[in-house]
Amino acid sequence: MAALPSERQTSSEGASRGSGEVEDVYPKHVFGLRKDVRDAVVHLDSKTVMYPAGAFLVAHNTETHEQTLTALHSRDVPTAMAMSSRRQYLALCLAGAAQDPSGDYIRTEGELPAVAVYDLKCDPIRKVRALVCGDVASHEFVSAAFSADEKVVAVQGGQPDYTLVLFVIEKSKVLSILRLGDTPGLLSVSSVAFHPEDVGVLAVVGRKALRFLRLHDKLLKAYGYQAGLQHMCCTAVWADHYTLLVGTEEGTILLMEEGELKTTIVIDDTHAASGLVLPPCIVIDDTQAASGIVLPPCIVIDDTQAASGLRQG
Repeated sequence: MAALPSERQTSSEGASRGSGEVEDVYPKHVFGLRKDVRDAVVHLDSKTVMYPAGAFLVAHNTETHEQTLTALHSRDVPTAMAMSSRRQYLALCLAGAAQDPSGDYIRTEGELPAVAVYDLKCDPIRKVRALVCGDVASHEFVSAAFSADEKVVAVQGGQPDYTLVLFVIEKSKVLSILRLGDTPGLLSVSSVAFHPEDVGVLAVVGRKALRFLRLHDKLLKAYGYQAGLQHMCCTAVWADHYTLLVGTEEGTILLMEEGELKTTIVIDDTHAASGLVLPPCIVIDDTQAASGIVLPPCIVIDDTQAASGLRQG
């Protein structure tokens, strides 16, 4: 089989070499979904979803079932994805190590986790930036998020240091770094969420971690809620410009307003029986909920479920 192309191939594309020559073979459809990739499905538009499968990024049309494939490097191990609010960019976090057959990471000296930034408005889509930071001890980024103006991408590193890195996309430079692993009592950090309007405000959550951060003079400083070590958090999403919803391992949703805890939404057995699935993923998007492309385990907060009356504690 010919080597896989480095650029996008449509499902109908093939390259005939003429009479007597062997025709190149290109994949037409790719089935499945790569495991262990956080936020692995994004909506390019109302009828197209993108996700990593095998050695490709797959753009799948849910109406025609046609696929557009973007080949990844053979050593790429995706760990997280994020799309900017205006659907201009896609961030694909890549582990700084290969995987052996058992799934364990094999890191060699000099390898660092990276962020591949794709321009989704190009046809075909293309990688425009490869972002790395030498101050990260972890072999992977576990979560990513774009600022509202699409100029900065935040990536959350994994164990052992749980370093949060902010990159300026256009300049491919590090804007700010915060090593969260030095926090006493913190167990892990699993998710980062940029404020939907204020480009200088973020939230990070994890196991015994819930922190609001504000960027000032290239430094990230904590503000607001001070009891983050009390919670085993899974994920967080901004519902609007002043409300953050945080999913926990206990099956509750913490409703944070302007950096402070206002109430706790309890998902009890009644609501579980009605079809709600517990964290660690919260989807607040009527378009995504209606499309049916919501990967478990997750909570979908749409108008119907809100009207049913979630019990608040």
